[in-house]
Amino acid sequence: MKAIRTVRYFMMKRLNLIAILILVLLIGIPAILIQGEHYKGPIASRQQNISGKKLKISSGGRSVEAVLTENATTRAFITRLPMTLKMKDIDHREKYALLSTKLPVKSLVEKQHVIGDVSYLPDGRISIIYHQDNKPTNLKFIKLASIGATVNALSLESLSEISFELIKNHD
Repeated sequence: MKAIRTVRYFMMKRLNLIAILILVLLIGIPAILIQGEHYKGPIASRQQNISGKKLKISSGGRSVEAVLTENATTRAFITRLPMTLKMKDIDHREKYALLSTKLPVKSLVEKQHVIGDVSYLPDGRISIIYHQDNKPTNLKFIKLASIGATVNALSLESLSEISFELIKNHD
């Protein structure tokens, strides 16, 4: 009889240990998956499809909408929104600002910029192309969004402070 009680006691201890292990795994795995990013909600919502979602870009009392591009860098960028950046000008064709912390980069695309591209360069720059001078570029970048021809509505040449915010879907 005493042997049976001893066996039951050790089985209960083992079950408690298994329950604690499961609890640690349930808490620990999400922490590992977010790998140091600032956690802002359930992991499932952070991995959602963002194609077709829009970004509002504002400056000087004017605003335009940009269609977001589906990629890991864009998903990381929108977790930091809203933000306002002081942007500098390059050759009267592009506004750029350096982010305080870099975004994750999985793959870069090398191509000619198009007017209205909102891009991320691996050195931490966000860039908006507002004029095409057809100069060749060997820059590698990730497209975050596309404003299109409406980029001219912002009159970017004379502006330096630009705000970015995610437009919430009302589905």
